[in-house]
Amino acid sequence: CEALVKKYFRSCDYFVHGMPKEEVIVHDDHVGAGYSLYTEDMAEALQSFARLESIILDPVYTGKAAAGLLSIAQSGGFSKNQRILFLHTGGAPSIYHYQPLPREAPASH
Repeated sequence: CEALVKKYFRSCDYFVHGMPKEEVIVHDDHVGAGYSLYTEDMAEALQSFARLESIILDPVYTGKAAAGLLSIAQSGGFSKNQRILFLHTGGAPSIYHYQPLPREAPASH
């Protein structure tokens, strides 16, 4: 167990001090029409995470990030042995603000 803890802390140090910025990839394809606006992918991600993993996501940040993660995974964007870190950034207060989620994306004007 101690070896695993040391390995974990070495990994954390890498992210804090040693990760070259070229290794950081930003995918912003799932933002949708804008901040805090409903997307179908986001709603599906909220339901998937809740039903399959018992993880509650907010619809603003982590819901859209999860939609991106699922999209990349479903399209074969990750290798079988690749490690993926998904940061759940919280957002619990906004869960109550957005209830209930609409069943359909709002019509565009």
